[in-house]
Amino acid sequence: MCTRCLKLVGEPPDEVTERKVTKETLYTKNKSFSVSCSESIGKKGIVVYRNKFDSWLIDRAEAKGVEILEKSKVDSIKINGKVTVKLEGGKEFESNLLVGAWGASSYLHKFINVAPPKYYTSISQELKLPPGLVEERFNEPEIFWDGNITTNGYFWIFPRKEGVNIGYMEQTTKAKGIKEKFIKIIQNHPIISQKLKGSEEMKINGRSLFGHRIAENYLDRFHGDHFVLVGEAGGLINSLTGEGIYYALKSAELAASIISEGEYSEKSLGRYTELCYSELIDNDLKYSAKMAKMMFGHKPQFHDRIMDAMLELTEENGEIKKIMESMFSSVEYGQIYNPLMSKKGLLIRKLGLLGVMKMISR
Repeated sequence: MCTRCLKLVGEPPDEVTERKVTKETLYTKNKSFSVSCSESIGKKGIVVYRNKFDSWLIDRAEAKGVEILEKSKVDSIKINGKVTVKLEGGKEFESNLLVGAWGASSYLHKFINVAPPKYYTSISQELKLPPGLVEERFNEPEIFWDGNITTNGYFWIFPRKEGVNIGYMEQTTKAKGIKEKFIKIIQNHPIISQKLKGSEEMKINGRSLFGHRIAENYLDRFHGDHFVLVGEAGGLINSLTGEGIYYALKSAELAASIISEGEYSEKSLGRYTELCYSELIDNDLKYSAKMAKMMFGHKPQFHDRIMDAMLELTEENGEIKKIMESMFSSVEYGQIYNPLMSKKGLLIRKLGLLGVMKMISR
């Protein structure tokens, strides 16, 4: 979890925090390099279990008077000057405003006549390791940009106190076969298989394997008459990393600033969409999408050349190193993309002019 999130919600208690992060190790097919999250900007993130973190947030919300209804499926939503939400079983709620915080693939978009964002699938698993092996094998989160794994995403290993969270993200709408591919990576990848040797499944609420639908694109607008959409319900997510928590928290904060004014017409709530663009998209998500197009989707051999070149430049050039450190810290992606493009002459030396043109013209 990045430091931008912590600025919004505060530092969780020790029992929620599994590990503090000051650096990450990047692997390509042929190279590896550690980048600091703190040397140049003095910041760090944390690793958490989402169930513990979410429970902490829920407890804080309930302390403020929020009522949480569990296992309460929405049957219908009607908006006609007021919002009426009907649950299965017939119970109804009426309000002046609906805040849609239901994720990327919810069936609820249809009730407000909004096409949901496109989404892709990721998969993750919780593993437990024998005492001492976490510290011995993992000092920091590890990211694998390896064409043998995928050219449309990455594999990750996030160390916890007594185990690791591993996962695989691929920007494709074809979810079929992702579990089998995930297992194959764990068993056969020369580095990953050795690092996970001796691990066992660790179940959370009866499960160790989790599938996730991640928004692929942000919507044109995040409001309508008597409703706003926050987080992945509006497709607000980083296209390069798949990060969504910060954008969910920040969009909720922006929505609250507009909702508090007490005007719920489509025109009045239009200022929320404007804020989302100025605060989250114009200098951030727009550029993470550009970087994802540059770096993902190539043929495996060229993908590996790009990733190797990026790590070589990180080792060789202090300014590139700072840019890469920023990618895993808490800056807007416009502050990464533009400086990186100013160094494209260095990339040309590694990839050739045609190679760089192939990257940036996509």
